[in-house]
Amino acid sequence: MKYRDILGLSKKQTKKKVVKKHKSSITEGLKKQFGDTINEGPAAEYNKAHQKVKKTYNEFTDAYYEFQRLLIKKGLKPIGRQLDNQFRGVEKWWKFYYKILDKLL
Repeated sequence: MKYRDILGLSKKQTKKKVVKKHKSSITEGLKKQFGDTINEGPAAEYNKAHQKVKKTYNEFTDAYYEFQRLLIKKGLKPIGRQLDNQFRGVEKWWKFYYKILDKLL
């Protein structure tokens, strides 16, 4: 005797077909709402320039911190602090830049 026979199950069970509902994507919804063409604007052009600015800023920051560590290591801690105070202006500019960039994109 087989286990299925003991439980009283049929020999072959029917499989239920699962029908997946097609979800409309976000772009399809936007196409319905605004038309077939979606204009992304100048974001791609701004992105190239932004990547250059971001890369340059990161390189500058790294070089600045290396120079500040060197000054402190050589015993010129007061000059390192003055340099750090001046660097805050660059950080303010970076925050301002990101605010402008958010408005543009």
